[in-house]
Amino acid sequence: MYFLRFLKKFSLWSKKNQKKKNLHEYFKFVELAEKQSFKNKEIKSKNIEVINLRKNSINELKRNNIYRALKSDYYVVFGTSIIKGWLLDELIDNEALNVHLGVSPYYRGSACNFWSIYENNPHFTGASIQKLSSKVDDGEILYHAIPDIQKCNNTFDFSMRAVLAAQKTLVNKLKTKAIHKISFIPNDNKKIIRVCWRKDFNEKVANLFLKQNNFDNIKKLYFKKFEKRLFHNIEIH
Repeated sequence: MYFLRFLKKFSLWSKKNQKKKNLHEYFKFVELAEKQSFKNKEIKSKNIEVINLRKNSINELKRNNIYRALKSDYYVVFGTSIIKGWLLDELIDNEALNVHLGVSPYYRGSACNFWSIYENNPHFTGASIQKLSSKVDDGEILYHAIPDIQKCNNTFDFSMRAVLAAQKTLVNKLKTKAIHKISFIPNDNKKIIRVCWRKDFNEKVANLFLKQNNFDNIKKLYFKKFEKRLFHNIEIH
């Protein structure tokens, strides 16, 4: 009896640790793709002031903490926790751009490019440059930045290249002032495929993602489903 209980507990412990191992393996691939795409680059320019914040503390900022930043020509929000209060109002008033890693309006929320691939919609893997709004990823869309799948070596490289596509194209449009020559379109809620929540990403879906990960099949599906009409002012990088 005790031996059977031990075996049952050991089996549950083994399964739990295997799930954690799968999640760890998934993020190892993500980290490797990030290093390959960005080569561990650091901010070296003396003209850029970096303010270090604790996680999820952005809404504790006071005006006097960032008064110089509030005199900027352009405002770009990327990868923050949800911004609220006076800072959100200030950024919206200054027409801040939000870099959303996901193709709006189809995928909104967190880890959108994971879900687009997971749900067999790899053609909706990319980034949306849109107006910052009070609702998450709901602002008008300026353009879509899409990774060039032909330049990617694997699934994680493809997903990470969406970040690179957004960064490179946005910097270029700001430098050349081309940002002023393109128009916004509304974010159509009727076209939403999924609102992605952090709680939905877990060991189970990460494990299934790794099991089904076949980049050749993903590429075939991408070219089968991809249509330019699904995007706005598309930039492929």
